[in-house]
Amino acid sequence: MLKDIYIILRNFLFDLLFPCCCLGCGAEGSWICQQCLKTIDIIKQPFCSECRRSTSYGEFCDRCKKDFALDGIFICANFNEGVLKEAIHQYKYSFVFDIGEILGKIINGKLNYELGIMNHELKFDMVVPVPLHKKRKAWRGFNQSEVLGKVIAKKSNIKIEKKILVRNKYTTPQMELDRDRRLENLKDVFEINNVGIDSYQSLRTIQNKNILLVDDITTTGATLEECAKVLKINGAKSVWAIVLAKGK
Repeated sequence: MLKDIYIILRNFLFDLLFPCCCLGCGAEGSWICQQCLKTIDIIKQPFCSECRRSTSYGEFCDRCKKDFALDGIFICANFNEGVLKEAIHQYKYSFVFDIGEILGKIINGKLNYELGIMNHELKFDMVVPVPLHKKRKAWRGFNQSEVLGKVIAKKSNIKIEKKILVRNKYTTPQMELDRDRRLENLKDVFEINNVGIDSYQSLRTIQNKNILLVDDITTTGATLEECAKVLKINGAKSVWAIVLAKGK
């Protein structure tokens, strides 16, 4: 409760000192104006996130899928220079909490687009945000993936499970590492939560369920894959992920 009050007060003071302006063109009134929103390079043709072969809706291709617990990744846009890159940077590293609502609407729009292509063959039972370690969450003030997940849950009428998956180790930020070190950095980092809630209930919640992981950006996919492994080992039927962008 106190943390929520702190975030509200911090955002109020930030808005007072720095009025909301478009991160693309500087126009007042919104972090991303309607004109700049149209410039975001939304991905229309899904692809395998490992080898970039075209696929039907973002699933791993036949050659790659055997190597992954994750079933596929919905990627909203290309992470190039522009308003989306600036918005993600301000949201994640400058802690501009309000940007999360706009980014959440973008990511939810992508989800609805993909499910439309799939003719709703896949129905998600729950949204699971990629968790932060409690120290990093306290430092940032919020989990950016959780904010995105809440928007998806609300707008797409899918329940959100914020406590099922936990990050049990404080690790070096992935962006500071190369691919091999990223994989090693995430070893045994995630687990099913058994603190404060009944562990059997946690396991029963994900049994035979279709789960949608949510994160802001992926590069190698290592974080999403490690989360998917834990969920699959503990009984999940399928684990997909949705992200705002794929970095290089």
